[in-house]
Amino acid sequence: MYQTRRYLADISIDKYLEEYVDIPQFLELCKACPNYNRKWSCPPYDFKPEDYWNKYGKMHVIGTKIIFDEATINQKYATEEIINIVKTVIKKEQSLLFDELLALEEKYPGSISLAAGSCSLCENCARPDSNACNHADKLRYSIESLGGNVDKTVKKLLGLELQWMREGNLPEYFLLVSALLTPSI
Repeated sequence: MYQTRRYLADISIDKYLEEYVDIPQFLELCKACPNYNRKWSCPPYDFKPEDYWNKYGKMHVIGTKIIFDEATINQKYATEEIINIVKTVIKKEQSLLFDELLALEEKYPGSISLAAGSCSLCENCARPDSNACNHADKLRYSIESLGGNVDKTVKKLLGLELQWMREGNLPEYFLLVSALLTPSI
């Protein structure tokens, strides 16, 4: 049904902040998302995103391309079928990627990963009930939730284009974009 391929790029945090981060713009986009103020991995935060970025010196971008086979791409799907495929495939690949990122954090002391999308560790996040995160040790933010332009990151650093679903069809591929932030040396 699909295969995956990895794409990697490195950039200094200073350059990433200068060329790829627009916190006000992406905060406005986040406000339109149903996860806004409902997941601990999503804004609003009790810290300034620029302060979070500035704790690190380098960003190692990891693009995971989920490439569907031709038969899967050419098939027409009911909306419910597409939602099920997307949830199954994306969730599986996000989970594998998350485990890899945690292993990289162990390998590189002082590093922290940025997840591909919002947190999905819990079925229901504790935030709407004003409770603390149930997995604070594993809570990771996404690039976009901290103001990073993922579309521009993908185009300029990975040489790829984001693709979107069309009515009744899957795209040729999905792209999960995550990163490892490492300290200044």
